[in-house]
Amino acid sequence: MAAFGVGMENKILIILLILGLIYFSFNYKNWVQFWEVDKCLDAGGRWNYENNYCEKS
Repeated sequence: MAAFGVGMENKILIILLILGLIYFSFNYKNWVQFWEVDKCLDAGGRWNYENNYCEKS
């Protein structure tokens, strides 16, 4: 019985890892844009969402 529990934990861990990688791959573009916007605002610029670039003042 103990071996079954360990195997099941490993399967759950692998499934969670795969689901996490799928989630990351679908949201990677949003995270990259978020950090670009944040970097622009921190530098005192203004983010142009229509043209997707930083307007430095």
